[in-house]
Amino acid sequence: MRSALAVASFALALTWSGPASADNDLRWVEVEVHVAADGGAQVRYQTRWSSTGGMHGFYFQGSAGQPRWRMAESVAELPDRSNVPLEIVDLGGRWDIILAGGRDWGPGEATYFFSYDVDLVDAGVFGTTAADDGARVFFNWSPVEWDEALDHETVKVVFDSVAAPAGDLGLDGASALGLRTEPFVNERYRIMYEGIPQGDKHVLGVTFHREPIAPRDDHRVQLYLWAADFPALGAKVEARREREAEAQRLYEERAAQEAIEREAATIRDRAYGAQEMLYRAYFERERGWRGWTGISALLVLFAGVMLRKHKGLAQASATAPDLLWERDDWEPPRIRVSSFRVPGKIAELG
Repeated sequence: MRSALAVASFALALTWSGPASADNDLRWVEVEVHVAADGGAQVRYQTRWSSTGGMHGFYFQGSAGQPRWRMAESVAELPDRSNVPLEIVDLGGRWDIILAGGRDWGPGEATYFFSYDVDLVDAGVFGTTAADDGARVFFNWSPVEWDEALDHETVKVVFDSVAAPAGDLGLDGASALGLRTEPFVNERYRIMYEGIPQGDKHVLGVTFHREPIAPRDDHRVQLYLWAADFPALGAKVEARREREAEAQRLYEERAAQEAIEREAATIRDRAYGAQEMLYRAYFERERGWRGWTGISALLVLFAGVMLRKHKGLAQASATAPDLLWERDDWEPPRIRVSSFRVPGKIAELG
């Protein structure tokens, strides 16, 4: 089976405010990601800010995939405990997240809540792969980076299609459900595994906590689960691969056609040059037999060049598909997932 491990997007968010003297600081970030069986996800951010006054909002960019904002769930809780809706403006490659109506706040602390839907399969951070112990899915995702230090950052990932017992699962319980992680994940984070209530059942939730966080530091999480828990994912991943293969094929066809057109332009330029030489020889025909001999030689040379180039163009056009890659069904090395390192006791998160 082909593997499709992708690197999560890295980016940053920049604050902005009204008065130049205002001091705005990001204190902490908490993110919750609900992953559906088909790779669709809902991502919820909470960001706590402190300001000496005049803060409107901040820029947000670099999310994995294209966000579809859930505006009804995007609000800010201000220091006076009032809730103000957020406006999220697309600036082309990044978003301006601000208080509605041009409001600002401060001094004090406020929490911005914003949420969006995204397709993790299309983003390339969730898909199928293979391991020594069977077919699996990978989750290789990171929230955006921030341009300043944080007291802490916490990411909670809930897999809606992975049934789990209620309550604290511990390492053994999570392993029994098929969860595996890369070694760096266990080394970097304090981890908690639990069964999250969802309707009349419980599903797997994994929390990754780290403190403090340096500016522009990433919070990437890479883990694996049984592919059987995501039955709709295989067809979606294959459809994405087919779209990518078709896009690559069209790109290479265009490149081959452009190469042929460049060669044709070169031939035309050479033909024009030969034609100019013939004209010159023609106007000098009265110089005698030498002139006519030169014309005849140039005519033979011109005809030979054109015939040869015509054959070359016909062959290039006929074999253009052969310029594409010979294979797109290559088999990458199978991953070998390392065992867990037993994490320390998870800190109680506020």
